Amino acid sequence: MIWMIVILLCRFRLPRLCAERLSSGEKLFLRIPFSVYFGWITVATIANATTLLVYWNWGGWGLPETLWTVVVCLSALLSAV
Repeated sequence: MIWMIVILLCRFRLPRLCAERLSSGEKLFLRIPFSVYFGWITVATIANATTLLVYWNWGGWGLPETLWTVVVCLSALLSAV
């Protein structure tokens, strides 16, 4: 789980480090694969964190599970922006 978070945080910084204009070929072979990889690591991190919290019998600070589902989905959506 720790390594997945490290990879996810590094992926957040990658666009800022490579903020130059790309040709259409470079965009096809660089930006699209990294976008797919970012989507995968985001979903995998959320799924593993959820599994870990269920394993620990985390109560969710008394909030309903449906609210936590919305919070997790919104956080995943905001990470894509």
